[in-house]
Amino acid sequence: MSESRATKSESRATAIGLAAFSVAYFAYAATVASIRPFWYDEIITYTVGLQPGAAAVWDLLGRGPDASAPLHPMIILGLYGLLPRTELVTRLPAIAGIWVMMLCMFAYVARGCGTRAAWVALLFPMSTLALVYVAEGRPYGLLLGVSALALVCWQAIGRASTPAGRGLARLGLAASLAASVASHYFAVLVFIPIGLGELARGRERRRVDRGTWAATLLGLAPLLACLPLIRHARSFSTEDFWAAGASLADVPEYYRELLGPSLLPVLIALGLSPIAARWVRLGRWPAGPTPGEGPPPGEIAAAMGFAALPVFGIGLVQLGTEHAAFTVRYALPAVIGAGILASYVVAAIGKPAGLDRLLALLLAASFASRATADMADGPRGRGLEYVAGRVAAAGEPVVYCDFHRFSQLTFYGDDPFRSRVVSLLGYHPEAATGDRIERLFRPLYPPDRTPWMEEYEDFIAARRRFLVHPDRSDALLGRLLDDGAAVECIRVGEKPFYRVTLPGPGDPGRAAPAPSSRPVRGVRIRHPGPPETRGGPRR
Repeated sequence: MSESRATKSESRATAIGLAAFSVAYFAYAATVASIRPFWYDEIITYTVGLQPGAAAVWDLLGRGPDASAPLHPMIILGLYGLLPRTELVTRLPAIAGIWVMMLCMFAYVARGCGTRAAWVALLFPMSTLALVYVAEGRPYGLLLGVSALALVCWQAIGRASTPAGRGLARLGLAASLAASVASHYFAVLVFIPIGLGELARGRERRRVDRGTWAATLLGLAPLLACLPLIRHARSFSTEDFWAAGASLADVPEYYRELLGPSLLPVLIALGLSPIAARWVRLGRWPAGPTPGEGPPPGEIAAAMGFAALPVFGIGLVQLGTEHAAFTVRYALPAVIGAGILASYVVAAIGKPAGLDRLLALLLAASFASRATADMADGPRGRGLEYVAGRVAAAGEPVVYCDFHRFSQLTFYGDDPFRSRVVSLLGYHPEAATGDRIERLFRPLYPPDRTPWMEEYEDFIAARRRFLVHPDRSDALLGRLLDDGAAVECIRVGEKPFYRVTLPGPGDPGRAAPAPSSRPVRGVRIRHPGPPETRGGPRR
């Protein structure tokens, strides 16, 4: 009887802990999602969500600048039909998805190692790159949620005690895997750890679970419907695409970006665990039942497969695509596997050393520190007034070569500001893919926020003098110098700009417009300004 009361007390304490964490998480996520301005990719999400219906969204995904899978844009379309079109609403799928991921990681570890280790799994993502995507109006938070849900459903199949329970878990596995590939096409990588786990479980039990394999394969069904969209998305994967050129040599850097902030709490906990074992007394902890055998081999194999997703992803694109376009955020579900494996380690060595409690507290402290910094980041559009003041003081059109920054400034700026800043297209052959995306993007802007974007040849034919913002300006400055422009560095307030003066049509020295052979980096310009402005344009 007393054991039953203890179990109920532990379950109640766990429920209270999860509820308290959820309140803190949603308070943080809602605050950051409300104050952080959209960046370029999120502005694309916003414009796609303005379409009149699902058919228009599908059509746009097959011909427009957004290469996303359809589930996230469709969810945004639905949210915009019900709620105000704000930054917070646009980021709700990400907020919910990452919360679901953390709860799923908690459940996955708790079933094999008890709730003490599960707290480490719950808190681990908040000290990784995943925290960045809590307030990101793109599909990555949604992808993390449905990927973790697929893993928990797969685990439930092996632990179910009735045929009905196994059938329900298989249905959940198929649905969550289908949702994952409908959220992001690189979610096909999630099928690898699920398959590895099922192979290990089948070997342990000496039988093939045909129902589970069928449910897994059924999760690929959305890819068939999305084939036209996938072909359009692949058309952006060219040699000059920003994510091209991934190689296995990049794997250590991928893990550093994915897990970097979480490594410090882990190392500190390992170093302090002998001290904690002797001196730290943290009171009662909701441990829950801890099976003596620990997680079965299949569950360990699945977690290891998730943790290895950067390796699988880069290997896949190197074998299957010409330009190997892959980046860190495509492998974000690796955080799921890394957090589960960390929990397994502390479950194995943490009980005598106090490592599980210590690491959970350090991860919570890391999250609290980063959350405090994020929430203090300032209001929406912070810095726009300062930029607008500099542009107004310049007195001439200002060319922005950093299109991400340009799109953000014009999205939040007023009409006078948008009439003074411009993005030029077609000035360098190595930027052909970027130019194509920007040309597709421009018609999607709301009429009251249309930016000034112009072809390079048309722009320089209409004016002889303008300013260039220094960020990412090497390629443009090289083309201007080839066309006979005079370039000098000036100051507008505290900021250096480049003033460009082109010769008139009849002036000597005007070169015939031609694609620049000058390298993108290393443009050399004479700087008559103060010494601190010398050394070429900022990159």
